[in-house]
Amino acid sequence: MEGSLEATTRLLSLGACVEVKAYSRVKYSRYMWTYCPWQLTALMWASIGGYTEVAKALLSAGASPNVVEESRHFSALLFAADQNSASVMKVLLEARAERADASAVSKHGTSALMLASEKGNTEAVSSLLTKLNEIGVNAVDDGGRCSLSYASVNGHTEIVRALLEAGADVNRQGGSMNRSALLHASANGRTDVIRVLLAGGADVHAVDSGGRTALILVSDSCNADVVRALLEKGADVNAVDQEWTTALMAATMRSRTQVVKALVEGGADVNAVAGDGDTALLLSHKGDCTDVLLEAGADALAVDAKGRTALIVASHLLKGGAEVKVLLKGGAEVKVLLKGGADVALHAVDRKFNQQTALSAACGSYAGRKVAGRHFVARGGCVAALIEGGADVNGVDGDGRTALIAASVQGHTAVVETLLEKAADVHAVDRDQRTALIAGSGGNSDAKDCVRVLIEAGADVNRVDGDGCTALSRASEKGHTDVIRTLLEKGADLHAVDRNRRTALIAARGGTRASILLIEAGVDVHAVDSDGRTALIVASDSCNADVVRALLEKGADVNTVDQEGTTALMAAAAAICNYDTDHSEVLDILIDRRADLTAVNNQGLRACDLVRCTGDCAMLKRLYGQDSLAASCWLEDLREMLYPKRRRKRRSKKKAENVSKDHVDGPQGPA
Repeated sequence: MEGSLEATTRLLSLGACVEVKAYSRVKYSRYMWTYCPWQLTALMWASIGGYTEVAKALLSAGASPNVVEESRHFSALLFAADQNSASVMKVLLEARAERADASAVSKHGTSALMLASEKGNTEAVSSLLTKLNEIGVNAVDDGGRCSLSYASVNGHTEIVRALLEAGADVNRQGGSMNRSALLHASANGRTDVIRVLLAGGADVHAVDSGGRTALILVSDSCNADVVRALLEKGADVNAVDQEWTTALMAATMRSRTQVVKALVEGGADVNAVAGDGDTALLLSHKGDCTDVLLEAGADALAVDAKGRTALIVASHLLKGGAEVKVLLKGGAEVKVLLKGGADVALHAVDRKFNQQTALSAACGSYAGRKVAGRHFVARGGCVAALIEGGADVNGVDGDGRTALIAASVQGHTAVVETLLEKAADVHAVDRDQRTALIAGSGGNSDAKDCVRVLIEAGADVNRVDGDGCTALSRASEKGHTDVIRTLLEKGADLHAVDRNRRTALIAARGGTRASILLIEAGVDVHAVDSDGRTALIVASDSCNADVVRALLEKGADVNTVDQEGTTALMAAAAAICNYDTDHSEVLDILIDRRADLTAVNNQGLRACDLVRCTGDCAMLKRLYGQDSLAASCWLEDLREMLYPKRRRKRRSKKKAENVSKDHVDGPQGPA
């Protein structure tokens, strides 16, 4: 039985060898066992299992505690430390015949003291410290970390205190980040350990490989009391890391208001600039931090590397009206001057000379993502606060968009209503001549309420943009059926065409729901665009059987050709071949409606020629129609193409037959 003292004693009395190494089964789960990959002695197994009495019996029988396992170079003491077994470690260290070497290390330089410090085993650490000198206490593993670092990372305060009393070097640095014990504790938020290390003389000016001091790391992870303790020890409050980030910036990013207050009281520079141009105010994500920074003299007009002010950043991050009011109260201006001296409301110019207003930022999307739910409330409060602060409701950004256009694109109905109440111009256009109605119709799929509000506010439902597209065309392009239905109810011109002579039906590009809705509304199914394409040709190219069927039922001409001589049948055949799709249903519908199988385009190709690459014999026979002989000939050529070995074999056979014939007939000489 595993760990049985009686069984062990019995085997030892029978002369069992205590130094034999062997594999053994290890319990993997409640119902499963697995084999350990290491060859271990009985003493090692007793150390792993924490069987103190068995270990005593084995030591009394002459087992050596310093024999090591070959792959990891672990001794029984290291196994006991790894398994957090203090009692077994004490037995091994106090063995009468041969005591365990307390300074023994594994293959990677890990000592028992390091393992015990990492596990937090105070009793084991005390036992080891009585056997080690100062050199052993400060030993490092292959990664450069010492026992004090292991204890500091894991927050074992009593062990840290014991190691310091035993002579551990409080300022030894190592590890992948070249950190001291204080830096390790600061990065992991070990408040009590930090206090012990400071009392032990830890260097508050030490930096890791990233240039971060303990104060910078603490500001990101700990409370204000620890920050004050570091400042009292002389920590530089304005020290920067390799990215020029200060402790104040780190605390602001984490929204640690009390830490921010402590740093400001300690003399932190509130207008220090990081490597990417950010100040603490630009990084603030919480109203309380913003208020503290502004009261300390933070520059509300400072801009980051993209030219954004704190007001625009707050608008982008969907902050509520309260925070915007704090910024406005702290001196943030809603009007700035561009390089040319033009007074443009709420503009910020970045290095690429893209311009954006805080109001349009508040009304638009965040990082290109659709925003919903609780963020609508934040938007409403933010927009109201900006307007109350003097924002020009009709100011434009670098793309010529007003706040109303930005809100319409995202479908923010409540924000649109707020802007309209504040006299936003419903007829204003952006750089592409799009009104809020046109932009909203082609924007969010849930914009039907927004579209309705804009039309009721006087938006021209049939106005066109720079491409000649109406709101109905833009909604049809995106397949927004609810928006299409709303526009039709409000009198949108069903037959309007854009600059390329496309109707809304052609612009829908064969989208099922949008196309069928337009067909049922009475759109002209015979209309052609500037390329001569009808809606049927476009739908056939999209291989949409439902739309093709609906168009044919409304009388669409199945044999109409575009400027390239392409019929609907050719368009479907080319789509099947080009896109490798199996939409033979469209071909069947067109053929059943008497599509001309012999029609050729401007390149002299028929539909059957366009679909040859698929190798679909049944489809080819349908496209060849009555010309069964031509179909049979081409199918034979297809087999030759698909099976080249058969073709070579046939040619070789024919050549052999010709040679044999010449040999039999002989050369034909003169008579």
